[in-house]
Amino acid sequence: MDIVLFSSSTGASGSVLEEFSPIFVQTGIGYGRAISALRSWTVERGADMVLAFDELSNRIATCAQFGRLQRLLPVKPGWVSNASWSAASAEFVVFSAEDLIFYRNHPKFARVHTNLITSRVGLPTVDQAKVDEIRTRSLAEHQARHLALCPVRIERGKDFFISAVLRAFEAEQAQSDTTLALLIIGAEQDATYRQELEARVTGLPISIFTEPRLTKSVSAVLPAGDIVYAMGRTAMEAILLGKRAFCPSGVAEAPLWEITPETFFAALSGNFTGRNDTRDLYQDIPSDPRDPDLHMEFSDMAQLAAAHMLSDAAVPHYEAAFERLLANPPTRIHQVRAWGYSRLRLLGIALKRKWQTLGHDAKNT
Repeated sequence: MDIVLFSSSTGASGSVLEEFSPIFVQTGIGYGRAISALRSWTVERGADMVLAFDELSNRIATCAQFGRLQRLLPVKPGWVSNASWSAASAEFVVFSAEDLIFYRNHPKFARVHTNLITSRVGLPTVDQAKVDEIRTRSLAEHQARHLALCPVRIERGKDFFISAVLRAFEAEQAQSDTTLALLIIGAEQDATYRQELEARVTGLPISIFTEPRLTKSVSAVLPAGDIVYAMGRTAMEAILLGKRAFCPSGVAEAPLWEITPETFFAALSGNFTGRNDTRDLYQDIPSDPRDPDLHMEFSDMAQLAAAHMLSDAAVPHYEAAFERLLANPPTRIHQVRAWGYSRLRLLGIALKRKWQTLGHDAKNT
């Protein structure tokens, strides 16, 4: 798989996808250069499928894939639902139940089959030497037998989560029949907040680790915790590793909840961030024969995690969407209309950004 990233500047580099050696393409005036480059690249490489991962990339790919629209599969990450996405492709992938409900009920997407393929992760590669070091240091410092781990960036913007973890840890301590220590581990983004946090936990069995060699890949040290307090992807990885995991609930009275078979689908509805306020959005999704995993009733966390979070388990769903696209290629008229709408949309975005830039420059002068 090749990854193409669009940039408005020349010489763009650096990305969380660096390990995949992404190709950077400059968008150009009105996105013409991006369209031309993507089309040339897909023809040259003989790309079987193109997955567009945001609304702008989807529009660029719709123009670049003129005549090959049956090879384009838009994939919308779990952000705010909106109708600005092109409905040119017959298939559409969303990561959240919230998005699935929105697009299946939107008239613009009435002829598009919207697939819910939840956010996925792979099993993290564990660094056992660092896991052992973390457990030894943390448990010895507080003479504890078990360790609760909270992987989070040390910054004020995460205070809502860190504060919730501190309250949950206090409650866990009161209920536990063993000695328990808490380790907050993550990159330090705000030195002042770090100092304030250290003052709050003084005298408590709580440590804070920010060494880059330990925090560069927090996923690699998750096994150090007997309990893991985490959000989003990190919470998913902890579950896949078989850890007892807690994530945000979205409710002020009980801001964290344990992820169990009973709470799994509600937690998954908000991608383990709590933005769904404990609602199980899956209950609002009608059964569809093309959605084989939406109404699974597993009592085992390992089965639930494997079906809904493991990246390998998503492959058959993507393959099925590709096969449906190839079996029902769009008409020439449909492709011309899709190209025209998307080209106009891109020009509108370019003009809007240019206007905003001019307004900003005028304000500064």
